[in-house]
Amino acid sequence: MGVSKATWVWLLLAMLNGLDSRVAGKPWYCHGLDCPYFSVLDSNDRYETRRYRHGSWVSTTIETYLFAVAGPIGFRRLFRYIDEGNELGLKIPMTSPVTIETAPSCGPFCKQNYTVSFYLPKEFQDNPPKPTDPNVHIQTKKAATVFVRSTGGYRMDDMSVANMVNTLAQDLDADGKSYDAEMFVFAGYDPPFRLKGRHNEVWLRSLQEEALVDAF
Repeated sequence: MGVSKATWVWLLLAMLNGLDSRVAGKPWYCHGLDCPYFSVLDSNDRYETRRYRHGSWVSTTIETYLFAVAGPIGFRRLFRYIDEGNELGLKIPMTSPVTIETAPSCGPFCKQNYTVSFYLPKEFQDNPPKPTDPNVHIQTKKAATVFVRSTGGYRMDDMSVANMVNTLAQDLDADGKSYDAEMFVFAGYDPPFRLKGRHNEVWLRSLQEEALVDAF
């Protein structure tokens, strides 16, 4: 018995809807905003292994004592950049996530650098306008493989983030994974007014990249 044209259309739509949106760079927690492209290499109930493409980001570095202080300062600087604070005076669409990169804490009375970044939308990836703020710069990040631990929740303070990183590191150690212990990234996907369906991540960079095939 033949398959009707309507059935083939339905099957095609089902296949398209079933494609892993993470490969296209827009998982559900990006809520329709542009996100950096990645593919999932492996996944379990504790962490995910992702391969990110190279990409352009706008970044700023804050020297302070606390992660919780660096985030808001960096966000305001970067938001001014996308809100006409660039050489072309353009309004640039918001993207997701906002990342904060830093080293593990050197202690409660030690200042350290926190680099806060916005991913640039697709239309600005190749030729982003220059920032007018000297504290803001365009950064090209190389392709990288990262281990990712995810959680929900609203409050992401220094202790919460440290616990996420430590748990991820312990899981990677238990699995014999090699990773960069000198730096981690926090990725936040939600504005303060989103009360449900929140998504937060910490990333540790894999040191096993040479054993992986770069498909990008």
